[in-house]
Amino acid sequence: MIGVGGSALMSTQFGRGNYTEGQNIFFQSVLLTLVISGFLVSVGFIWLDE
Repeated sequence: MIGVGGSALMSTQFGRGNYTEGQNIFFQSVLLTLVISGFLVSVGFIWLDE
């Protein structure tokens, strides 16, 4: 959902000629994905059965 929504917003901004805003949306999408995946990996390691 983050990737699809971010790419739609980014392409809309690129179509309007706002390249810096589109790049900011791309960066925020990637950053949010990394934060969420890092959190989920951390939670997974906490409850990992040995």
